[in-house]
Amino acid sequence: MPENEIPETLLPYLKPYLDLISPVHQGKPRFMALCIAVLTQAAQLIRLYEALLPEGFDLEKAKGVQLNTLGQLAGVSRPKPTTSDADFRAFLRAWIQLHHWDGTNGSLPETLSAAFPGQDARLIDNGDGTVTASISGSLPFSLQDVFPCPAGVRLIEAGE
Repeated sequence: MPENEIPETLLPYLKPYLDLISPVHQGKPRFMALCIAVLTQAAQLIRLYEALLPEGFDLEKAKGVQLNTLGQLAGVSRPKPTTSDADFRAFLRAWIQLHHWDGTNGSLPETLSAAFPGQDARLIDNGDGTVTASISGSLPFSLQDVFPCPAGVRLIEAGE
């Protein structure tokens, strides 16, 4: 199937990958047909996933059981059954962002900003096996519960 015969609905999914094929291979009709066939299957699966995935599993829109399911997928559960959805959402956002941090100082400000939106968050390595974390404002959970720390490193919340 030549590229000009790809259905319009699938083109946005396939084009970025087809553009990566070197010019040497772009002139090979059988190779391109194979790539298009494989990518078309993947694109159709992505479209099916997008159609079946309810918006309720978007972290910002999920409620109740949906938030609990997102927590399970992230590897955490609601701290207390009485925790509000807003508090658990903030906890999950922080948990997910901090546990996907690459551990470098360069990416730390962006990670903290995403984990604690609208708040000034800082993490300081004290050089003695401790790290001090400070967040402006109050949180409905302890920083100890969300910050990943290597073995032997103790997290100190500012104000302790």
